[in-house]
Amino acid sequence: MKNKIFALLSALLIGVFFASCNNNPPEEKVGITIDGKIYEKTELVEIIPAGENRTIKGSNQGVCKWKFGADSEEVETKNSAFCEGRNVTLSPYAIGKYEVTQELYQAVMGENPSFFQGTGEKTEKTGVFYDKDGQKYVLDVTDGEKQEYRPVENIMWLQAIQFCNKLSEKCGLTPYYTILLVGDNPIPLMVTIKNKDSKDSKGYRLPTEAEWEFAARGGDPNAAAWNYKFAGSDKLGEVAWHNMKEADENVTDRTHEVGKKKPNTLGIYDMTGNVAEWCFESFNKELKTGDLNEPIDDFSGNNPQKDNHVVRGGHIGRCSDKDHVDDFARTNSRYFDGVGAKELNLGFRIARSL
Repeated sequence: MKNKIFALLSALLIGVFFASCNNNPPEEKVGITIDGKIYEKTELVEIIPAGENRTIKGSNQGVCKWKFGADSEEVETKNSAFCEGRNVTLSPYAIGKYEVTQELYQAVMGENPSFFQGTGEKTEKTGVFYDKDGQKYVLDVTDGEKQEYRPVENIMWLQAIQFCNKLSEKCGLTPYYTILLVGDNPIPLMVTIKNKDSKDSKGYRLPTEAEWEFAARGGDPNAAAWNYKFAGSDKLGEVAWHNMKEADENVTDRTHEVGKKKPNTLGIYDMTGNVAEWCFESFNKELKTGDLNEPIDDFSGNNPQKDNHVVRGGHIGRCSDKDHVDDFARTNSRYFDGVGAKELNLGFRIARSL
């Protein structure tokens, strides 16, 4: 009898040991619940567990060159939030496994501003659009995919911030941001973080640029995946919906249901391609150097480019010219858009502090 009990306890202990040694990233297994309904494709992935932090030593990662359009002036910036001269410490947080879907945005905000709302009619006159550079886009959803799970896009930075606050309220959390608007101006005078270091600051929010890049590159600077060009692969077509034939022949002319491409090593989808993603802070070409704890450029700070905000991840557009074809899509590439911009290929994903 004693031997049987010992064997049973041994088996239980071994099971606990192997469960604790599982290398799969911990994540929220159930999606966000609003008014009793669980929304699919809304899970968060834990990147840094509560009670821990990560310090990433910067390194020289070259420069990024890109254009807003075929005829625009070329922009050059240093690559990476973890560039040479910066030692960045990040605190516990989780980030969206998927880009925010049209279904979730509709449930929270009561509207869907997305450009890609396909009718399902496959005709030459319906659901086709050409941008100013002559690139063709098709509004219709791809056969076998669900329209409601396509990423929301065509929203300003402010709308993403407002979504985070409203989602927090619907989930019984304290909103993360205080937003100061003046009249009907869609560009806020100031956005601040409520009690950033208190236990109440657990509401949904946009990731910072460093948080976004850390998650996109797999969360381990010592792993091979950290140096992949794209989020989860060196092959663009494996992980991204895009339209850059020079980089990869596997191109598209529309957004797609989130989570259909290969995820990165943390199990996060679409951090390259589909839609580009807003981050919280203002864009500045000259990043701060030194030892930095959760670097965030305050929207109201002394930043000459404060009307531009960080955008990451590349999208379904061409993204760049033939000389720098994949710069825009790389996980360490830094670029921006105007705070009041609404683009058909620009959305976001959410994050939470832990």
